[in-house]
Formats: sequence, structure tokens, C-alpha cells
Amino acid sequence: MRSRDQQLDHFTEWLRGKGYDQHRLQLAEFPETGRGMMAKEAIQVGQPIVEIPRSLLITCKTPAVEATVKSFSGDSTLLSEHQSLALFLAHQRGILGEYRPYINLLPTHFTTVAALMPKEIFNHLPWELQAMASAQRTHVRRDYARIMGFCDDCKGKAEYSSKDGSCPNCCTRPSLTYTDFEWAWFAVNTRCITLNTTQRRITHSDTPKIALAPMLDFLNHTSEAKIQAGFDATGQSYRIRTLMPYEPGEQVFINYGPHDNSFLLAEYGFVLRHNPYNHVIVDRYIDEIILEGETVDSRRVANDILDGHGLRGDYTLHLDDDPSPRLTAALRIRVLSSVLKSVPPNVADMCWEPLVPEQERRVQDGIRCVCEAVLLHAEQALRGLSGLEAHSKESLAFSMVQQVWNDTVAIVKGVMQRLADKEDTCQM
Repeated sequence: MRSRDQQLDHFTEWLRGKGYDQHRLQLAEFPETGRGMMAKEAIQVGQPIVEIPRSLLITCKTPAVEATVKSFSGDSTLLSEHQSLALFLAHQRGILGEYRPYINLLPTHFTTVAALMPKEIFNHLPWELQAMASAQRTHVRRDYARIMGFCDDCKGKAEYSSKDGSCPNCCTRPSLTYTDFEWAWFAVNTRCITLNTTQRRITHSDTPKIALAPMLDFLNHTSEAKIQAGFDATGQSYRIRTLMPYEPGEQVFINYGPHDNSFLLAEYGFVLRHNPYNHVIVDRYIDEIILEGETVDSRRVANDILDGHGLRGDYTLHLDDDPSPRLTAALRIRVLSSVLKSVPPNVADMCWEPLVPEQERRVQDGIRCVCEAVLLHAEQALRGLSGLEAHSKESLAFSMVQQVWNDTVAIVKGVMQRLADKEDTCQM
């Protein structure tokens, strides 16, 4: 078996053979992020940090990918781009093929991605993060079942094993274990790039929408990085330009976009220590609290109004800002529904402005109740995490989930402090 240094050297040689010879960056290990890309020389604003030639991009149209897909389905257009790339990686993992140098440097597991965390840690994730992870698990199972040609009766077995050929209603496909496909699915999900489109998982068209980009996917994310990225049709390469300078020896970063830590943990399997985009989703907490004077009937009326005007859900709290306008508006509608015998037709317009003082006090009390409910949940989750076995506490997944909850506590306490400050100002 090759050592890590030998694998890196082999990968570098393979890149050169594919037409890539990057002189500005090199792979390196960093204390806080692990493997990343280091500047070999000073890089100025506006200079490209990577230019991946088309010949190196792995897409659904790459001949090796099309050949793999056809060996399973006979028609490469029947699978989505994500399914095709995942199938290709899973297949390549089991052979000594052309892409072995790249496969060797991919993570061997993705246990920091929320969907693949150990059950004892997964159970302590925030609700919305559990929901995202569960949706991903379902997506992977469905993709696997489609690739394997499972009939409806056999789809429930998809997460456990490949089809053994005993069911006459299933298509006969080459062997592919669910474990290998799951690994490949998350390898694609955590590493693919979009080629000048915001759509990620759609059926094929003449032009691929996503790609795997060997070398580029070793660049790490930070919210501070400023870049311009996209496929350059003239140069026939995927190019990333930096909008900030780097000194030799510094780690060079890219920016995946304005994502909070819950999204990063679900999609990519990491969190940032100081993430300015962090927020707390409180939809479920809002549904569980009861406001002063609220009745079953008034709540039903309020919910009908919220649903009718598209104001149900997407309620958030932020560290250095007021609660989201949608959250405050929803609470105002609930307050008005509880105090008025007949809710005015324009209530959806009224809810964006402060109500009369007594009614607005109930709104602020509602926000405070939500905050208290979130804090209680956070304290319970952190206690549950602290009670896990030592081997679980030593995992990266444990520390990441713990940070998500600590960030949540900081945000909620900040909101409560601002509420208290406003109350003190009003009483002066």
C-alpha cells in the first residue's frame, strides 16, 4: 500500500498527465482544517488560484462515466447527474482504474456529515438538522434503488444490500453494495461544483450542470474568502479568481456561499468556528408555544391566515439582529386573532408594523417564550451529549454538534438580552 506522500506524488503526476500543472498552489496539511491548498508564491487580487481544464473535469458526459452508467442501465440519460457521478465513483473505488490516484485521496468515510453520524450523536442534532439529514438518507436510498433497478417490493431493502437476483420483478444489474454507493453519493454531494447554474440534481441536458474537479475540491471553505468562479468557455477550464491577496505559505480558501453551520454540517460535514451566517430556525418552537389569551379557535384562524398568505414557517433568530420579520409578523397575526372578534381583511398588511403597546407586549412575550423553549432544548441536548461514552466524545462529529448547540445558545441569549434592553428603555 502506498504511503500518503506517495499517493500525493502519484496524484500530482496523474494531474500533469491530464493537462493540469498548477504552479501557484500545492497540497498541504494545516492544524485547524487538515488537508488544504497552500500558496507556493504571492498571489495578487484578481489572479486565478486554480484553472481546471475541461479534460480533468468529471461530468456525466465523461466517457468513463457514460460507460459505467451504460453498464448498469443501458441508457446514460435515465439517471440524474448526481446519480451518474456517484455510480461512477462507487465503481472506480472497486477497481484499479484510470481514476485511482484521485479515488485514493478522497475521504474514506463521511461520518461528520449529519446523515452519517453515529446514532447516539445523530439523536442530539437540532430538529431541522435531523430533518435535512433524514431527507438525504431517503434520497440516497431512492437513488440506489433506481440504479439497481429494484421493484417496489424490494426498494425497502435498498439501504442494506445489493440485489441478489432472487426477485423476478427486478432488473439484473452488476453488483454494487449500498455501502459503496452511499460513500460515493456523499463524495459527490460534498465535493461537486456547479457549472454556471444554480441547479444541482436535475436530469441530463446537452450541457452538464455539475462536475467533480480533482484538485479544486481540496480547497477549503471560509466565509471570509472572496472569489469569482465559473466555467471559462474561451479557455475551456473551470477558473477561480481570488479577490483577496495571499502570501507564500498561507492556506488559500474558497467560499461556498452564505451558509450557516447547520447547512454546512448537513451538506459538507464541517462547521466554522465563527460563522457570521449562523441563525436558529424556530418553526417547530413557534408551533408549540401558546400566547397569552390564545384559544384553539383563534389559533386556527391565525394559521389559516398564515397559510393563505404564505407566511407559515421560515422563522429565524439571529445573533446581532432582530428576529426575522416573518417571525414577528406571524406572532402579530396570532395576537390579533386572539384579541379581535373579527380579524380585518388587511391583517396580512398590518402585521409588518408594531401593534398597539399591549398587543405588541404579547408579541415580545411570544418571542421570549420561543427563546426559552430553544434554550431548554439546547440544554437537554448538551447534557445528552456530555453523557455519551468517551469514544463518542473524542469524535469530530461530537465536537461539531456541540458547537452547533453552543452557537444556538449564544444566539438565543443575545436575542433575549436585546428584548430585555428594549423593555428597560421603554420603562425609562
